[in-house]
Amino acid sequence: MSVGKIDKTALAKRFLGLAGPEQKKFLSLLAAKGLDFERLPIIAAPLQQLYPLSPSQQRMWQVYQLDNGNAAYHMAGAFKFNGALDNTRLQHALDLLVARQRVLQTRFVEQQGQSQQFVDTQARVAIKRLDLTTASELAQTQALVDFTNEAFDLTVQLPLRVALMQHSSDQGVLAFVIHHLVADGWSLDLFMQDLVTAYQGLPLSDLAVQYVDFSVWQSALLQAGKAQQQLAFWQQRLAPTQPQLLVPYWRQPSASQFRLAQSDQRTLPSSLHQKLHQQARDMNVSGASLLLAYWQLALALFSGQNDLAIGMPSAGRSRSETANLIGFFVNTMVIRGQLDWQQSLTSLCQTTHQDLLLAQDNQLLPFDQIVKAINPERGPGETPLFQVLFNYQQQGTAQLSLGGVSLTGIEAMNQHALFDVALDVRQSHEDTQLVLTFAKDRIEPALMTQLFTGLQYLIEQSDNTRGLTDYCLFDPSAANLQSLSEHRQAATPNQAARSSVVSPWQLMQKAPHCEHSLLMFSDLVDQQAAQRPEAIALVHGKRRVSYGELVAQANQLSHYLHQQGVRPDMPVGVCFNRGCDMIIAMLAILKAGGAFLPLDPDYPAERLNYMLRDSGCQWLLRDSEQAVSFATPPGVTAIDLATLALADYPTDGLGITLHPEQLAYTIYTSGSTGQPKGVNIAHGGLTMHVQTIGQRYGMTPEDVELHFASVSFDGAVERWTVPLAFGSRLVIRDQQLWSAEQTCEALVQEGVTIACFPPSYVGPLLDWIDYRKPALKVRSWTLGGEAFTRDTYERLQQVLNPPRIINGYGPTETVVTPMIWEAYPETKMSSAYAPIGTGVGERRLYVLDNALNLAPIGVAGELYIGGEVGLARGYHERPGLTAERFLPDLYGAAGERMYRTGDVVRWRTDGVMEYLGRSDQQIKIRGFRIELGEIETQLQQWSEVEHVAVVAHDAPGGKRLVGYLQGPVAGQSEESQVLQQMAQGLPDYMVPSRLIWLDKLPLTPAGKIDRNGLAAPQWEAGAQGELTPVEGDREQLLAQVWQELLGVSEVGRESHFFALGGDSILALQLVSRVKQSGFNLTPKKVFDAPVLS
Repeated sequence: MSVGKIDKTALAKRFLGLAGPEQKKFLSLLAAKGLDFERLPIIAAPLQQLYPLSPSQQRMWQVYQLDNGNAAYHMAGAFKFNGALDNTRLQHALDLLVARQRVLQTRFVEQQGQSQQFVDTQARVAIKRLDLTTASELAQTQALVDFTNEAFDLTVQLPLRVALMQHSSDQGVLAFVIHHLVADGWSLDLFMQDLVTAYQGLPLSDLAVQYVDFSVWQSALLQAGKAQQQLAFWQQRLAPTQPQLLVPYWRQPSASQFRLAQSDQRTLPSSLHQKLHQQARDMNVSGASLLLAYWQLALALFSGQNDLAIGMPSAGRSRSETANLIGFFVNTMVIRGQLDWQQSLTSLCQTTHQDLLLAQDNQLLPFDQIVKAINPERGPGETPLFQVLFNYQQQGTAQLSLGGVSLTGIEAMNQHALFDVALDVRQSHEDTQLVLTFAKDRIEPALMTQLFTGLQYLIEQSDNTRGLTDYCLFDPSAANLQSLSEHRQAATPNQAARSSVVSPWQLMQKAPHCEHSLLMFSDLVDQQAAQRPEAIALVHGKRRVSYGELVAQANQLSHYLHQQGVRPDMPVGVCFNRGCDMIIAMLAILKAGGAFLPLDPDYPAERLNYMLRDSGCQWLLRDSEQAVSFATPPGVTAIDLATLALADYPTDGLGITLHPEQLAYTIYTSGSTGQPKGVNIAHGGLTMHVQTIGQRYGMTPEDVELHFASVSFDGAVERWTVPLAFGSRLVIRDQQLWSAEQTCEALVQEGVTIACFPPSYVGPLLDWIDYRKPALKVRSWTLGGEAFTRDTYERLQQVLNPPRIINGYGPTETVVTPMIWEAYPETKMSSAYAPIGTGVGERRLYVLDNALNLAPIGVAGELYIGGEVGLARGYHERPGLTAERFLPDLYGAAGERMYRTGDVVRWRTDGVMEYLGRSDQQIKIRGFRIELGEIETQLQQWSEVEHVAVVAHDAPGGKRLVGYLQGPVAGQSEESQVLQQMAQGLPDYMVPSRLIWLDKLPLTPAGKIDRNGLAAPQWEAGAQGELTPVEGDREQLLAQVWQELLGVSEVGRESHFFALGGDSILALQLVSRVKQSGFNLTPKKVFDAPVLS
């Protein structure tokens, strides 16, 4: 039998009469005959008293039960009328409409834990009449607001109410409100069309089915397999992506979904309206796709992100039977846009058009089922999977009237917003209207004005063939900026204040004023020694070194180094186990006129030798323990400090005059070419920074600072130079990373007042402090080296309630920390990550767009740092890279430079800067800056690997690196071999925790590796084989803590801590947790015996 002779209505009835499992078999049988069930008609559901809610209604009912007073779910319409309305005819028309659209006669009940709906065919809606003829205009407006926002009781009331508000004898407002549970935007238009038709006495056509019939049909279809089919599509599109805040909160949302709405409506000029229509025709895309692409580009430029998730309503009316039904058909799709800055606008629009078509093909699955399956992370009160909405409506031009009485639509005064930000595009043949609605209690209105204006400017400047990098979100000429020559002559606060952007001079006005002398750093230490020679300068274990001894010993060593030939701009390597000699050696090198090159002995010998060779180092100062750890390369003279007869040398200084331009030190950071690169810092930048940051900290001789960071980390330079320049005491931790218990003991015993840690270390430290409640004297806690989260900040405040918390920010190239953010007990942190604050010392801070224009407040851009004295001289022996990163300062004095940080940031309205992310593949882990390209280069050398990508994923205990390799799948032993080989040349923080082999790495539409599509692994570190159950209380405790810290579901006696993704920081957390349970464990034991048993 051919398909054409099949009774489709009979098939549809038969399907609905089957049980769930039989329905699936029935659909398979239809498919075998070449018939898609979706092409069968929707039929009337069997008559019954109660009906289940549709999948979409179930979600809305849950929302209603949690917050039945939330007027954000009130679908409202309001029309001004001019003329005499016949009240009897209007009520009769409404009665006909309600009887036709039975969903408006629906009430909702809960029976035996199940949500049900029933249709009360006898119910009618009486029009509420309000006489407002003597009321003021303000009172008339308020009456409409109250009517719109009045709560529904859907268990008793019908989900519709209508009001006629008489303002004069022949003028007023006709308003209606339908709860979203039974209606959507399309329904509002149908309501008015039916009401007008019935009022005019014209017949309303019969409806073949009602909304409840569609509800039964949709539920059956989804349960019979359509849900699984469409879910697979959405998981593939959305699961790898974690939602990102495209718009920052100025107040942290509460757990409630309540949002207070503010709207801005603009009608585009006719020229832009015509331009949009022409662009859509030229690109062969829909108007919705075109405007969505513009919205994506505006948000990308605003937020600095190019992987966007934007919500978009779908009508949900793909079936012809639903066209004239009032009901809750609308569903929410999530459109994931991945912008390639090199593509053209046409390419973006066409890609967006295809994305939209694919989403519409899979629009039947309710949004809440997608959310449940993906289970994304989200904060309190946040919409899952997206923050920003886009809605497109194609509007007709017909003028509504009731029997000759004209109706003019007005905004219905809904004070509640459904989403944080929503753009509604209303496009007709005559014009294009844009309505931006946002939650003003969460999001700063000034930022939304910038975004809205920027969107219109994008449309104005658009050209189909231009690359996306050529676009900016604002008109630089409109900012009324001074000319370049005026900038170079002078910039007063009044001039800067006239600009609509935050200028560097405005920022400096906000920062505390800090003076600094022209003395070099070593001179500042000499001053402290002269004033307080007996004061303790250095503490390590039982050793105490006074300021007088520190300067005397450094002078003696400087005489020796000068005798060996050390002169200005000559680097000298320093490789010591942490202690007093490490500091004395670096100070001595400066006093000899040389530059110190700090080398962490925990680094692989191969990497240390590379630094010595690349820097042109001729000397290496070391302690006796390093004499046997690695062999120095040819041309490098190793000097064992313990073997020198320094007592034979004078204790007074050499009398050498140091100049600001001379080299003070070189720090090596990760390099994208596969090898680290040296950053050369001059004396002028060092002394300026030491003095100004010390003033911001309020350092005094009474302060005691714990020196914690690795000596190869540039932040370590700041945290030993600043205390010594201000006469404070410096306590130095041991070479082996201390446990939280050891750190707490040192903080208490030494009376530490200044403590600086990487955020990844703070977690176990706070656990221990919260557990033992030690009496601490720390007045200032600094977290630096990597971004720290709001959770970390709040836990710091909860456990410590410290007088001050500082977030230190800065690339090595800008002399440690050119910016800091200071927080106090009353400071609230609303952003996901701590702000990076304001400038320190002689720095100028610019947020620039792709064209190097200053970005407005709130708009994302790349951070450039100016102020010549605060910049590195450049990269050692890499003039090309130096020229690429250190650019002429367009807003500074002639001949000055600015450094391109690669960090995406934005200004807040209070003059504080927020960090948003990176514009490249550079990341920070445990305070160290890492170029992922360096790790990828190492992996690429492995045989049979075709393509490589390294991604930093969030994991229990902090970020972890995962390497993804395209090529033949390797076993666990081969994975271990690769990682061991990498550890020969890379520090431990650069070695991936896991390697994952894939047949093919995912690509973006532009053909590049899609790093967002590389999902984080289950942290099981590959197959562990058969697991032997743990034995005894101790092993059970270890297993439980391992599972929590490493994020693994199972461990056995043979499980290996580091093979499962553990590292030194996680080892410290392990020690802290175990000790709190009464068992003794040390970090050394973890490293020496990493197998659980």
